[in-house]
Amino acid sequence: MCYFSNHNGFSHRHYQHLTKIIQQITEQYQIDYHEITLLELFKQQQLFLKQMGKRGD
Repeated sequence: MCYFSNHNGFSHRHYQHLTKIIQQITEQYQIDYHEITLLELFKQQQLFLKQMGKRGD
């Protein structure tokens, strides 16, 4: 079986489980944790790409 993963060996299939672990750790250490929707993620990505595409004069 072959699938694509990043250099840590995690693929998108692990994100749901990793998210739960991260939420527990941030609660335990009282670290702010912000969850955004897929739509908000897309909007932020597009804004980032637009800003990256601007020429610095």
